[in-house]
Amino acid sequence: MSFHFNSVEQILTQLESQPGWEKLREHRQLLKCWEKVVNQQTAQHTRPLYINRQIFYIATSSAARAQELSFQRYTLLKRLNQQQLTAEIKDLRFSSSQWHQQNPGQDSQALFTISDRQKHEHANRHQTKISSDSLVFLKENEKVEDQLSPQDRAKNAAQRWLRIIEQRSKATLACPKCNSLISQAELSRWNLCHHCIAQKWSKEYCPPVFLKQE
Repeated sequence: MSFHFNSVEQILTQLESQPGWEKLREHRQLLKCWEKVVNQQTAQHTRPLYINRQIFYIATSSAARAQELSFQRYTLLKRLNQQQLTAEIKDLRFSSSQWHQQNPGQDSQALFTISDRQKHEHANRHQTKISSDSLVFLKENEKVEDQLSPQDRAKNAAQRWLRIIEQRSKATLACPKCNSLISQAELSRWNLCHHCIAQKWSKEYCPPVFLKQE
């Protein structure tokens, strides 16, 4: 059975309907729902990452924006749950620590090709080890990729995309107390995220008592 696709969107939609692609479907659903519940400016400065233990993790362009959205998270959570997501969400976590990491959905062309920068980095890392036979092998692999059908190329790219998401979730630093995303600087300085350390300090703080003079 042959499939004819007119766009990347059609290819991804076809992949989502196949068994074993639940994570891709869930991630794309998160992207669409998030854009519905926030305004355009917020959407431009945030990027949904993944759901782990019913917590929705979202990268932000700055720490200030992460703090601002944290105050709005219950309102946003209510709006998200009204979108009938396949995965139940009980809380939201915002952090700027992953904003500058690779975004697998940033460019539709990345679904079909390895970027020039990746090829350059790969060549530099292995420059002293790659023989002429290896270079021929790499070129042959590129030719094979070019000869694949749009559906097969999309499948290969989507698999790379899912691996990036999975590796990102495993490599993420988490607050020991609330399990939210946390930067290396926060972990080194306080061993907690800025929300938990603020709560800890507020509980420990004892205001001075001034005795009235008679």
